[in-house]
Amino acid sequence: MPRLVTLINEVLASGDDVLEREIFGTGDPQVIARRMEVFLEEQFGAFPEPIFYRHSVGIVVGVGLNEQEVVMKVHHWRASKPRLAAIQRVQFELSLMGLPAPRPLVRPSKFGAGIATFEELIPGDIVNGHDIEARKVLAQELCRLISAGRKIVDGDGLGSPAILGEPGGSLWPTPHSPRFDFEATSRGAAWIDELAWSARRRLAALTKELVIGHFDWRVGNLGFVGSKLNAIYDWD
Repeated sequence: MPRLVTLINEVLASGDDVLEREIFGTGDPQVIARRMEVFLEEQFGAFPEPIFYRHSVGIVVGVGLNEQEVVMKVHHWRASKPRLAAIQRVQFELSLMGLPAPRPLVRPSKFGAGIATFEELIPGDIVNGHDIEARKVLAQELCRLISAGRKIVDGDGLGSPAILGEPGGSLWPTPHSPRFDFEATSRGAAWIDELAWSARRRLAALTKELVIGHFDWRVGNLGFVGSKLNAIYDWD
C-alpha cells in the first residue's frame, strides 16, 4: 500500500482532488489506495503491485497482477456499463485485426460512484507531435483505425458522438469535470459559441456514413516504440 499511497499523493499534491472526491467521497490517499487494492484483489485474486496513478477525465491506475500488467480506469463522465461494454467489444475486435488496441480483461464493474474497466497494459512512449515524421504516422494510423472500424458490425451501444450533441439540446455537452462551469465563464466567450454553432450546423448537415473513430487522437493518448505506434489509449 505505501507505494500506491505515494503515487496518489504525488498526483494530488496540487490540491486537485475534485475527481477523487466525486468518485470515492474522499481525497485521502490512504483510503483511496486501500479501496483500490481490495477491489483489484477481488477482481483478479492477487494483490496489486502499483506502477502508476493518473487522473484527468477518469482515474487511471497501472498495476502488476498475476505476472501480467493491467490498467484499471475508473470512468465518471458519459459512463454506463452498456456503453463501456460496447467500447470493449470494439477494442477487442480491432485488436484481432492487428491494431494496437489493449485487450479488455474483465467486464465493466461498479466502483465507488464510477465504473471500472480493465485492460492489458501495453507500454509506449509519447512522441513529439511537432515532428513531421511522427505526424505522418499519426495520420496513417488514424486512417487504418477508421478503415478497420468499418468492418465492425456490432457498434450498438456506443452512442452518438458528443460533438454532435442531442437534437434541440444545449450547444456544449456536460463538462467532464466540475472544474468547468460554462455558464459562469460565459462573459467574453460569445465568439467561441459562434464558432461552435457554425461547426454544429455544418456537422448536422452531413449525410455521409458515421464510422468508428477516436475522439481524442493525439500524442498523449498514443504510445510509441521508436517510430512505430505500439498502443492506442483512452478508448472511452
